[in-house]
Amino acid sequence: MTIRADYPARDAVRYTTPMVDDPNAQPASERTHRSSWSGSWASLRDLEVFRAVIEQGGISSAARSLGVSQPAVSRTISQIEEKSARSLFRRDGVQVVPTTEALQLYEASAKVFSALADLQDLRWLDDSEERLGIVTAPTLAHCWLPETVTSFRARYPDVRVTIDIQSSMDVIRTVATGVVDVGIAEVPQGDFGVDARAFRRSSLVVAVRPDHRWATKTVIGSAEFGSEPMVALVQRNPLRAVLDRVLWRSGSPPNIVMETSDTITAMEYVSSGQGVAVVNPFPVILDSRFDLRFIPLDPVLEYETSIFTTANRPMRSVAKRFIEHLLETQPDSVPISERL
Repeated sequence: MTIRADYPARDAVRYTTPMVDDPNAQPASERTHRSSWSGSWASLRDLEVFRAVIEQGGISSAARSLGVSQPAVSRTISQIEEKSARSLFRRDGVQVVPTTEALQLYEASAKVFSALADLQDLRWLDDSEERLGIVTAPTLAHCWLPETVTSFRARYPDVRVTIDIQSSMDVIRTVATGVVDVGIAEVPQGDFGVDARAFRRSSLVVAVRPDHRWATKTVIGSAEFGSEPMVALVQRNPLRAVLDRVLWRSGSPPNIVMETSDTITAMEYVSSGQGVAVVNPFPVILDSRFDLRFIPLDPVLEYETSIFTTANRPMRSVAKRFIEHLLETQPDSVPISERL
């Protein structure tokens, strides 16, 4: 039995639920239907059966792989379709063709089964083993943190370190949940419900190639950008909003030719000649991979790199030792980036 994907043409209407008395509310028939998940229309076992049908190519093959009867598989699929009010498979002769809804459910449920698979490899820790959970942003994780963690583990070899890489704002959210010990990120000052300690202050710089016409400048004014091709961070990045305001106020709106979510990628595209970029120099100035010039921006825009910990919770000893080590071993101050 074979299986093939079926992608019928359909237009989904995106909407926000209107007020009951809203005269402009869309008719129910024109809204995108969203099922609220309560676990009532499919158990994990049901989803396992459903996924087996897609992966094995049909009802009979799925039944053999699961060690159950073919009617049992058919019954499970029928129950899911009935409870979810969705048609998951279209019967076409001997073929079972998954619908768009089936492919959507298959993709969404993959995360659940991937997490369950990880549990099989779970390594239970001894009570005597120390663990340190760190969450940080991509640029810090790749350009500076490896050396810091390596030297820390040289002093404390029995500590098991887990490093999670997320966007700067997601670092704050993760720390707030209490699932990690330490967060390190570059975010504007604000009340994020976590404890923060700034340890580095840097002035934004313009990154250019050595052969760029600005490479010999000692400072670059915001009004000079004009039509200069620019590699920018995506709009959700806090730095992007600050920079856009400065450039627009100077009468020199940015000529953005590329956008990226992290500074490392921006540096790679600057190196390849795609344009210039305004970045926080810490820690990219430490990365020998980039043969670039970092020229101060006028006006001076300062950015702080901070350590974040969960508020209203005692800090574990291993986290305190790591923070002390980080502060002791961070790079010396330079004109565009100083220790605090």
